Amino acid sequence: MQGIPVLVLIDADSGALITDGARQAVIGDPEGINFPWYPEPLSTILYSGPLLRGANEVDSKEALQHKVTGIYFSAHWVCLSLKRLIEHNVV
Repeated sequence: MQGIPVLVLIDADSGALITDGARQAVIGDPEGINFPWYPEPLSTILYSGPLLRGANEVDSKEALQHKVTGIYFSAHWVCLSLKRLIEHNVV
């Protein structure tokens, strides 16, 4: 979380975090149309368009459904052993 004030929304029944970015949500949605601003499910984001497999586009839902999916973000300084692990396990 960054900035003050901070507005965090928690589900009263489960105690689960809904969002820790409610302040920005209020600014972006002052009428509260999308309240309580649940985050968009990752599947919705991932299935929203094609993915690239090499130079080819593939249907994201078909490529990812019923699979374990890892999302890896890196920088140029990533350790070599992790790079090798990813290279050998990515299909």
